[in-house]
Amino acid sequence: MYKLTIAVLTYNRAKYLKEMLDSILQQTYKDFYVIIYDNCSEDNTPEIVKPYLSDERFTYYRHNVSIGGENGNYALKNCNTEYLLITHDDDIMLPDMIKREIDILDTYNDISLVWTNINHIDVNSKITKTSISSPSLNNQDCIIKSKEYIKTLSSKGNLINCPTVMLRMNVIGSHNFYFHTEIGGVCDCFLWLEINQLNYNFYYINMPLYNYRIHNLQDSHNTLKLFPLLRKPVYNLLIENKYPSYIIREWLKKVENDTLDEIYKNKNMNKAFLTIKNNILFQDKKDLFFLAKVYFLLPSKRFYDFTKYIIKKSLSLKIL
Repeated sequence: MYKLTIAVLTYNRAKYLKEMLDSILQQTYKDFYVIIYDNCSEDNTPEIVKPYLSDERFTYYRHNVSIGGENGNYALKNCNTEYLLITHDDDIMLPDMIKREIDILDTYNDISLVWTNINHIDVNSKITKTSISSPSLNNQDCIIKSKEYIKTLSSKGNLINCPTVMLRMNVIGSHNFYFHTEIGGVCDCFLWLEINQLNYNFYYINMPLYNYRIHNLQDSHNTLKLFPLLRKPVYNLLIENKYPSYIIREWLKKVENDTLDEIYKNKNMNKAFLTIKNNILFQDKKDLFFLAKVYFLLPSKRFYDFTKYIIKKSLSLKIL
């Protein structure tokens, strides 16, 4: 009976959650259903949520055990509306955000997702930076054409503000898209990459319609600092793939586990590199998404040494 589901993912953020839920109620667009997915919080989250459940549009679902990043996939799997917005528990929506995004998806059938510019706020909800957007977006509304997102992602970093993204669910369902949580904190960027590699465009609204809270406990505090040494060599490989394959989850896990074993258990950088090299046809440039996973995985701080090693070794073998 509703056009949009708003999924609020929460875990131990009771002190911020009320502001997010209030901002949803203050939206100028009202035809939505809200599901609060609680990842087994240990604080007073249930008490914060309880008053909102008197509104028939609000539902509360609490997992019995923590499922980590799979909470987002749970929201994807259980969405029965035309559109879906998966948002954060510690941020604030500005009143016209939902209406502006709905208008775009209703108007343009070839747009698979829409997102907006943001402001940064501190722990006290005070705006610290306004209009946070990538310079490559030229400070104006724009469309990211099919297969274009990967180029900007690789060369200039992520453009898309995850908690503002509204998805067209028939695109997600028809291709069985989901968050590859094995990638870690940037699995949202990876999903956008997968969608855009097919014939789907993205739409960016330049007006800042969301206040994104910056604090030390947020999950993405460090994971989005992509290591710049990887950008150029991986970019050169990524842009040449016109028809990439999808990730084979179990195969990918095996390669990752073998690689991590060599790095941490055996302390052997060369064998770790060979594990990746022997499982990817670098020379034929056939597996875009494994390369993208390497790009996303290695920038975390604990992988800096291996990041440098794999680039140096690849260059010496003329692989990159």
